[in-house]
Amino acid sequence: MKWSDLTATPDSDAMTTMRSKWHWLLGAEWTPLLFSVFGDAFIEKGRQVQWLNTGTGEIIPVAKDRGEFQHKLGGDDGNDWFMPGVVAALHNAGKYSTEGQCYTYAIYPVFAEGKYEVGNFAVVPIKEHFGYPATCTVRLPVCRNARPFGYKWNHNVSFLAVLAATGQSPIHQASSFIGCDSHRAADKLLVWLGMESGPVEGDH
Repeated sequence: MKWSDLTATPDSDAMTTMRSKWHWLLGAEWTPLLFSVFGDAFIEKGRQVQWLNTGTGEIIPVAKDRGEFQHKLGGDDGNDWFMPGVVAALHNAGKYSTEGQCYTYAIYPVFAEGKYEVGNFAVVPIKEHFGYPATCTVRLPVCRNARPFGYKWNHNVSFLAVLAATGQSPIHQASSFIGCDSHRAADKLLVWLGMESGPVEGDH
C-alpha cells in the first residue's frame, strides 16, 4: 500500500470550503499538513499537530510537533489514522479514489450504525466531503438508547446534527431543521437526547 493510496490532496476550492465550514471548530490560525483518503485532516496549530476527525466532528491533539507526528506516522498511530486495511478492502471492492476525491460515509461513525466497512463508503469530491460533516457538532452527553432522528447513538459521543452545512450555530441549524425558534429547538434536542423527561409541547 502506497502513501498516495492513503492520502488525499485538496485543491484550493476544497481548502476554501474546509476553512469556511470548519471555522467554528478549527478557528482561523492553522496550517494544513496532511489529509487522509477518508477526508480527515492533520493540521498544525502553534507547534502542536491536531487531527480533525471529520467522521465524528472532533479535533484531537496527536503530537507535540511535526517531528513527533512524522515518527508516529510509521507506527500503530499511522495505521489507526489512515486505515490501510480498510483502503485495501475498498480497492478489492472496486472503490478507488482519484485526484481531488476521497471516501465519505453513508452513515457517519458518530452513530452506532456507522461502520468502517466497505458498504458504508462512497467516493466523492473532497470539497463535498468537507461540507457534509462540517455541520456543527454539539458535544452533549447522550443516552445509549436515545434515538433522535431515528438513529441509535454511541454513549458520550459528539452529537452530529444531520443537517446541511451552513456555518451557522448548532442550535440555529437545528431550529431550521425542526421548524421552530432556537429556544424550542434546544428544548427538543434535550428531550431527544434523554436529558429531560417528558414530551415537548406540540410534539406528535
